[in-house]
Amino acid sequence: MTSLIDITGQIFGRLTVLKKGPTRDRTTTWVCECKCGNYTTVLKNNLTSGNTISCGCYNADVVKAASTTHGMRHTQEYNAWAGMKNRCNNDPRYIKRKINVCKKWINNFQSFYDDIGPRPSAAHSIDRINNDGNYEPDNCRWATATQQAQNRRKTSKTSSGIVGVYWNKKQSKWVARITANKQVIYLGCFTVLSEAITAREKAELKYWSKVC
Repeated sequence: MTSLIDITGQIFGRLTVLKKGPTRDRTTTWVCECKCGNYTTVLKNNLTSGNTISCGCYNADVVKAASTTHGMRHTQEYNAWAGMKNRCNNDPRYIKRKINVCKKWINNFQSFYDDIGPRPSAAHSIDRINNDGNYEPDNCRWATATQQAQNRRKTSKTSSGIVGVYWNKKQSKWVARITANKQVIYLGCFTVLSEAITAREKAELKYWSKVC
């Protein structure tokens, strides 16, 4: 069993660690005092990775600065940057897999925008090329939902190797399905694998192509 490393007294950005906090999903948290005087409880990984450097006051300062510097506070590019940080800080799936935003981007929207460029269309969103990798220049791109699905297929664990297409033993046929609007939609059963894949691809265009 790995012993707990005490980080009491260490400083991360605007945060000074005061003591060990409660455990969340088997992960240790630390109670910190922010430079502004507020207190907050943070996962250790978010402290050491640089994902969390304040009680939230730093982000407020960034937003204020954004409105007077790059002028892109209300753009989709800014929303994408803020969204990826929020996922890494608050989504248990990302925290468990230790997916972080690189130090170059974490507190610098302009750097993110310079590297990733303008959003090509409303159908594009930020995609990690290596789904297990971090948000960083060499691993990120703007991609449509269909392109992202094709990227995920490379690591699919289904019997077909294609996300949303699998072999049904009882019917002895390939089944295609897709999830849209939080509902599973069955696309049919097929004798030939290629027909099932085609049905899945058409469904991606139909249900996902307008996803922002």
